[in-house]
Formats: sequence, C-alpha cells, structure tokens
Amino acid sequence: MRRALCLLLFCVAACAAVPTSANAATAATCPGTFQVLHNDRIGALKLPAGGYQILATGLSCQQASSLFTRFLNDWDGVLPTPWRVVAPRSQFVRGTSNINFIVKRVTSPATAGACPGTFAIYEPVTAAGLKIGLGQWALTVSGGLSCTTAFKVFAQTADANLVPPGWTVDPATTTFRKGGQSFTAADVGPAPSGIGRSTGTQCTATFSVLHNDAIGALKLPKGKYLISLLPNSGLSCPVASDLFSSFLRYPNGKLPSPWVLDAQTGTFTRGKGSSVGFLVEPAGNAK
Repeated sequence: MRRALCLLLFCVAACAAVPTSANAATAATCPGTFQVLHNDRIGALKLPAGGYQILATGLSCQQASSLFTRFLNDWDGVLPTPWRVVAPRSQFVRGTSNINFIVKRVTSPATAGACPGTFAIYEPVTAAGLKIGLGQWALTVSGGLSCTTAFKVFAQTADANLVPPGWTVDPATTTFRKGGQSFTAADVGPAPSGIGRSTGTQCTATFSVLHNDAIGALKLPKGKYLISLLPNSGLSCPVASDLFSSFLRYPNGKLPSPWVLDAQTGTFTRGKGSSVGFLVEPAGNAK
C-alpha cells in the first residue's frame, strides 16, 4: 500500500512568486524547499527522502510545486498528459514545449539549527495536550536530528492527532523529544493559500492501491482511486492522500480518533457530522 508521500514546505516568499511567461527560457530558482518524507520514485527517477529545490521554466513556483505533489502519486512514471519525466535530468516536461521544472536534492541540517521551509496547518490539531493552530510552522532541530525526520514526525502528528510512538511532546514549549534528539515547532505566520491545497474539489492525481485491500466494510480492490475533498473541509489533496494511506493500515475499520468512515459512500470525516474529510472512489467510476 502507498505510504505518505510528501509535505509541501515553502517559505512565505514562495506564495508571492510571480509566474513566469509561458515562453520563458530561463529557469527560476524557487525559494524554500520541498520535503519528500520517504524514499520515493516517479518512474525511473529515484527520489531519496529529503529536501528538494525546484527550478521552474514557464511556470510559477506554486504551479511547479503543486505538479510535483501530484506526480509523486504516479510512482509508475505515467504522468497526466501531456507531462513526462526525464529521469537523467530530474526534469518534468510539458509535451514538446519549453515548459518544465527540475528538482534538485539539497542537504538538510543534521546537527542543530533552523530547518529550511515551513509546514502549513490548515486545520487546528490537538495531540497529547499540544495544540497546533492554523498557520505556518517552522522547525528547529537539535541532537543530530535531521530536518526530514522532524518534518515527518510533525506531519504524522498533524495528520493523525497522535504523537508517533517513541516520541514525547512538551505542550508548553512545543518541543518533541526522542532520546537525545529533539525539535521545536514555532508558529511563524498565517498559512499560505493555494499551494497544494484545494477545497471542495476532486484531487487531480490518482492514488494507487497496490493490493486488494479493505478498511472495515469498505472494499478496495487493487487499482487507481480518485480522492475528492468535502466542501469547506479545509484539507489539502496531499494531506487527504496521506490520511488515506495511513487508514489503509486499519483493515478492521477502527480509525484513529476522531476519524470515522461511512463505508457505503467511501467517506472519511473527522468525527460524525463533520465537514472535514474526503471521499474515495475507483477512478473508473468517476464521471
């Protein structure tokens, strides 16, 4: 089954990036970094976990980062037409045009200091007494912890309302600890709009279920699935994909509280009657 794919971690400056001309020939280096949380691949392009810089030509940084998020769902390398991946150059090209973007691996701090980029929270989270409010959160690591691991732990906490096993958190200082390693999260401003986020719509990327599976009474035969966000849910498509991936680990249907499943409609909501959620359906059933 597909695991959580990625986190979009762009600085505030990325939201203000001005789109380049579709005919531009010079690549623009996007500010901030894009974090891939697990070793991943898109066709022949291997993407080890870590931070990536995006260089966009003929696209805005926001457009390129959103496309990269979508393409991480297409591990087989079959991208939405007319896009294709050129693995030797770590490049994604739109047909035969000069519209493209390149991803380059960057080194994350592994000893101590502020991590590049921020993590956007679009829905308040409470876990182990810790309240994570709406906004952009910056992380600072220490004790030899990598930024990739810190963002992964923070993302798992935000998505499941649960601190990952082995970790503890001090709500007073928003500090996560495991052994001698730790990181602190700080709210540094309002969450950016538009980046990797779509409300009340069908997500453009498909999600691959690799084996015949089930979540309680919801049967999920092997194949591609579409994810649709509930109106005004406040969720992003990457977060919904991440949640669906994690819920596949609960074949008995008993999801982490407060999440519940309506198996008849394939709808997951954060509590009964909540508008926060998403639904899944086989891609072949989409109208």
